[in-house]
Amino acid sequence: MRALIRQEIGPDLAVIARSPQEIRQVLADNPFQDASDDPARVFYAFFESPPKAEALTALRARDFGGNRLVVAAHAAFMYIPADYTKASLNAAVLEKAAGVAVTMRNGNTLRKLAEMGEQPA
Repeated sequence: MRALIRQEIGPDLAVIARSPQEIRQVLADNPFQDASDDPARVFYAFFESPPKAEALTALRARDFGGNRLVVAAHAAFMYIPADYTKASLNAAVLEKAAGVAVTMRNGNTLRKLAEMGEQPA
């Protein structure tokens, strides 16, 4: 798919796909489900390929101020209580630190994608 995108429209874009079941599992694994956590402030990141162990260790050790990061084997979970566009933690920061392409979505978008993927063709 990546080669087709490059061939047909030009840019070399990472393609990160997950099955509806994988998406639902990530949603269920969200570590930010305390009553004090606003679900609208949780963002889910998927890696194109597994980051190196050193990169994950460094990410887990970083201080992102009031933003929180939990990195699991299958996804990264970000709790960003303030304006995402001004946050010290975002997809670009995560991608650079992890050393692999990342795609990030909010919970509403992931639920809709899972529903779409479960529809009969």
